[in-house]
Amino acid sequence: MPPLRLLLVNRNAPPSVGGIQTFLDSLGRRLVEEGVDVTVAATQMAPTTPSAGLPYRVVYGPDRRAAWRLLQWATVVQFSYFDYRWWVLAKLLRKSIIFIYHSHARICPKGVSWNGKETCGFSTHWRHCPSCLRQDRSWLEAWALWLSLPIKQRFVNRADAIVNISRYTERRFQIPNSHTIPHGIDLRRFHPAEAPRRDYFLFVGRLIPEKGCQVLLEAFAQCAAAGRPIRLIIVGDGPQRPELEAMARRLGIASVVEFRGALANEEVVGYLQHALAVVAPSIGPEAWGRAAVEAMACGTPVIAAASGGLEEIAGAVGLLYPPLDRAALARHMVRLLEDEALQQRLQREGRELVEQRYAVGRMTGEYLALYRALAGGRG
Repeated sequence: MPPLRLLLVNRNAPPSVGGIQTFLDSLGRRLVEEGVDVTVAATQMAPTTPSAGLPYRVVYGPDRRAAWRLLQWATVVQFSYFDYRWWVLAKLLRKSIIFIYHSHARICPKGVSWNGKETCGFSTHWRHCPSCLRQDRSWLEAWALWLSLPIKQRFVNRADAIVNISRYTERRFQIPNSHTIPHGIDLRRFHPAEAPRRDYFLFVGRLIPEKGCQVLLEAFAQCAAAGRPIRLIIVGDGPQRPELEAMARRLGIASVVEFRGALANEEVVGYLQHALAVVAPSIGPEAWGRAAVEAMACGTPVIAAASGGLEEIAGAVGLLYPPLDRAALARHMVRLLEDEALQQRLQREGRELVEQRYAVGRMTGEYLALYRALAGGRG
């Protein structure tokens, strides 16, 4: 069988930091070990971006000619977002195409399925989409996004394979003949520390309203008011950061809340290993929940909002609470502070769950079988 040549198309790639970039990096590294020739096309990054140390090739900001050459070279083309130009070129070249839904882009023009007040989707709230989209863009951009969603669905439906990243998205999207391959975590990188400190709660993620960091701050303030001697560390950046910093000052907890900004993956691992717990307070439903799985891989308990992919991941081996319920979240935080036996059980069971369900080797094997089926004409 000829060598398998895989082209991964995404807006960004390492060294850019983010959940999809981490997925691409983990998958690319393991596929190279399996003998696959891997190239990542980072379509919206500067062409001069350095990529030293990566075992696979990255082409930053390819122009049309470079895109055509890359697509000619590839055996299988995998899209992590929809791009009309790349999609049409791949179809013209009759390439095998895989599309992965990493977010709610199937049912929501913004990809979050949350309109600021409630969980929604194009099929049930489509009349309200333009006003929701208008919150941070012009009317022309809002209407263009609204009109483009069903068009994108029709294009993606013609892919050779569509992949969901969780059982939750499988149920939510209900795409016939799709595959469900949960993301995997590299257990060689994410593992428990030898002597963890366990002296802070941790949040990891973009600082945007749907991630619910404002809920976490209010719950943490309740813990601080009870005299609990512990810190809260927030790793990540985003447009909501100034508002959250002001909120911490207003709640009187600024001295015990630390905003560390966006960090490289290697730095994030250290924070995960030494946290008492990682809190995932998302208001909008997550398609998966990478930070929660990485925390469990590091032997760190997870407290999560019971919605979307987070409920699927942490339901059996974490502490769940109703989204937006500050008091319930605060009670879980206090309970974990006081119950060492509970801490140890969640540390052990979380790591075991990741080893069984979310190891990168399992994910890579499933993708490799899919690639080979498509390359062999059996997709």
